[in-house]
Amino acid sequence: FDFAEEVQFKASGYNAEYGGSVGGVVNVITRSGGNAFHGELVGYYSGTGLEGQRRDRLYFNLDDETQARYYPYEEYVGADKERTYEGGFLLGGYVVKDKLWFFGALTPRLFQRDRAMDMAIQGETGVNSYRRTETSLNSSFKLTAQPLKNLRAGASFSTNFFKYEGGSDPVG
Repeated sequence: FDFAEEVQFKASGYNAEYGGSVGGVVNVITRSGGNAFHGELVGYYSGTGLEGQRRDRLYFNLDDETQARYYPYEEYVGADKERTYEGGFLLGGYVVKDKLWFFGALTPRLFQRDRAMDMAIQGETGVNSYRRTETSLNSSFKLTAQPLKNLRAGASFSTNFFKYEGGSDPVG
């Protein structure tokens, strides 16, 4: 949402320009530069340390499959430690005042999950540790030009590169 100037949700009563839309319309207006330079530094964090206690899970009783019981989340699923870091910058302004403007943004994101689970792997029992790392690089660049008084044109480019490692193999 850092790349968007305005987001509109239209559930009914929208114009004919949206054609035969049945359920609704989401219209996103991307940010643009202007005749003054402006920028932002952004940063976000989320993680297990900011969460409350997870709810117990209702599953079949592991000792008697004809009954169900509540298991504490960490006993049944495993203890997770998750953290997400996201930061970046946004910059907009002009190349030629009143004629050519730019806006660019870069927001990399790093997610990491460590999980300890009791389970048997190849006949061995015990606690196994797992790590999953996700890295994504989100960027956007937009040029807007006004070559004539009543004509405005724009071009934009967005990327979302994504890479992950781990998740199912025990950490040795």
